[in-house]
Amino acid sequence: MSVDSDPVVEEKIRRWLTDRPTFFERVSRGLLALWYNKIPKHIRVFTILHWLSETALASSGPAVAYLLSDKVSFWSAVTLSVVIFLVRCLIGVFYQLSREKTPSEQGLAEELVVRFSEIISSMPPDKTHQDDKHVSITAALDIIEIAARKITKAEKGDISVCLATRNGSSEIEMKIRHRNRRSERPLMRFQADRTLAYRACKAGGDPRVINDIRDFGKFGRQSPTQSVVNYRSIFVVPISHGGEPGKIVGWVSIDSRRPYAFYGNRASAIIVLCEPFVNHIAELV
Repeated sequence: MSVDSDPVVEEKIRRWLTDRPTFFERVSRGLLALWYNKIPKHIRVFTILHWLSETALASSGPAVAYLLSDKVSFWSAVTLSVVIFLVRCLIGVFYQLSREKTPSEQGLAEELVVRFSEIISSMPPDKTHQDDKHVSITAALDIIEIAARKITKAEKGDISVCLATRNGSSEIEMKIRHRNRRSERPLMRFQADRTLAYRACKAGGDPRVINDIRDFGKFGRQSPTQSVVNYRSIFVVPISHGGEPGKIVGWVSIDSRRPYAFYGNRASAIIVLCEPFVNHIAELV
């Protein structure tokens, strides 16, 4: 599973860590993010055929008038049909956008997370009992999962959050010690150098987004815990000793089943809301 023998994957990882995409890569990423995040999941072949048939029927008036009457010219009928077709498409787009807007629910969720973060920040970690640390960390991961789910507009179960820390004094051998309550994936040891998250942490202390693990071939598709890989994108938030980049203590990993779930300003929004919880976890580790 090492990438040392695969220069192609190594080059992809290097380009990902330097984060200097070409113009073509920026455009392709934007289009892929639009496809995965904006196009409704329920769209299927018959749905598209139904929509096209409905739109074509709505714009068929001028064509019928041309066939039944000599007063309507061919080009006038074509022009009017095209205009009606485009207007009908535009109305359909506006309708879909209006259905997506739920500002009151989104604002309420964000306000709840902010209030919880204020409570977490006021709690001194040195006074937290050892037996309560597991409960506190799990609760913090749950809140991060809720915030990420709201920001990415994901369904319940689509987002998974875990905390991985070093196993003893080893920097390479790590263990996933905590997960959010909805996650059914195992807690177990693994070799950290076999993961993209570890490479991200070694490159610096800044959070990093993996838009699609399939971009890294077999290396990206294999789970370090040997469980079934049911996620496509990852948001890695490093936890370093004393805040010094490169001194790995662990990381918080936010996984999504949807590619490009954290693309653009979504990752920044998650950090703004969840940074107090990440700091709280780091202080308890």
